[in-house]
Amino acid sequence: MRHHLMDRSSPAYEKAFNHYLRTGTPVARTLKQARPTTHYIWRTRRDSRVRPSHAENDGKVFAWNNPPPTGHPGEDYGCRCIAEPYYGDIQETLSHILHDIQTTAPRWESHDMIWHYYTGDGKAVTLPEIGHLREVATHWSYRLRILDRWSRQIIGEARKSDEGQFTKSFSRDYGFSGVEYPHGDARVMGDFSGTVYENNGLLTISGKTDYHFVDRFSDPSNTREFVAWIRESPRHIRRLIETVANYFGLREGELSPSIKIDPDDVDKWFFLLTEIGGTAYDITGSWTSDLRAVILKDSRRSRY
Repeated sequence: MRHHLMDRSSPAYEKAFNHYLRTGTPVARTLKQARPTTHYIWRTRRDSRVRPSHAENDGKVFAWNNPPPTGHPGEDYGCRCIAEPYYGDIQETLSHILHDIQTTAPRWESHDMIWHYYTGDGKAVTLPEIGHLREVATHWSYRLRILDRWSRQIIGEARKSDEGQFTKSFSRDYGFSGVEYPHGDARVMGDFSGTVYENNGLLTISGKTDYHFVDRFSDPSNTREFVAWIRESPRHIRRLIETVANYFGLREGELSPSIKIDPDDVDKWFFLLTEIGGTAYDITGSWTSDLRAVILKDSRRSRY
């Protein structure tokens, strides 16, 4: 952006300089300093000494090349008003992008998650392993609209921080049944680490958030759909019966292929297994996001 210096031969500067010679009042800095913007916000001292015409200008935006009838702040005799640089909403920028959300494994459905509860011996799984990482991360970020709120929390912390490094963290439960019903509520934790620097009323913020997803599958649901699913495959029914038999110590290993299984009997086997209970297992995952922002330090004038 091109900076403009006040022309010392201008009437405004000459008037201020003459006031200085007559009264000793210093020439206002707003008439001498480089101007970082084309517009400014008029700010008064907001006390009883402010003249009415200047009080009317308070908080209004004016262009340097089109002064109000009163002249620019500091030009009128004894004026203590200042010109605060005005950047406008268009110059505020915010970018918050998700990373590390690739998923390549086949996606688990509800019945897969319930099946693992009864036959997985409590083995923990990760979101990438069950094909849910991208869906979980985008559901949390965009469908629940948490990323926007998290961005504003980071910005709020940046406004309170000194220049340099700062951090911000959160940990709470969110609903993920929209990804797959058995997920229910799960905890997401986030740790932001970044930097903030100020220049002419603008804050430049950059940093990274590390997210951690923690869920424990311990309460299977959709049992009717699950029963229908295992009925579709004798392999599933056979494995179900083997699990029950092995649990009671009636036998070990696989059933003989010669043993006939009636799919209509699967209900009693399933509900017997339900009474026994499966083994809860953990579901974990992680991803990151990068935030880059240039925002006004004064929240009253900012979009963020």
